[in-house]
Amino acid sequence: MSQQIYAKLKKSSKYYGQTEPGERFAVHIAHQGEWEYVVQGNNNNYRLADVNLFVMNDEGVELRIA
Repeated sequence: MSQQIYAKLKKSSKYYGQTEPGERFAVHIAHQGEWEYVVQGNNNNYRLADVNLFVMNDEGVELRIA
């Protein structure tokens, strides 16, 4: 079983403002380079440092994973 991963842009990110404040959007994590990963979603690529990652439980509550 897999779960959809969601992200919210951090206020500290230079990309903050590309979504409504606190807006959650679906993402997936892609390998980029030898030891780097990128978060892809909202028609953009983000660094892990730019987002908080979540999954949703069965009751619709956000569970932060990073």
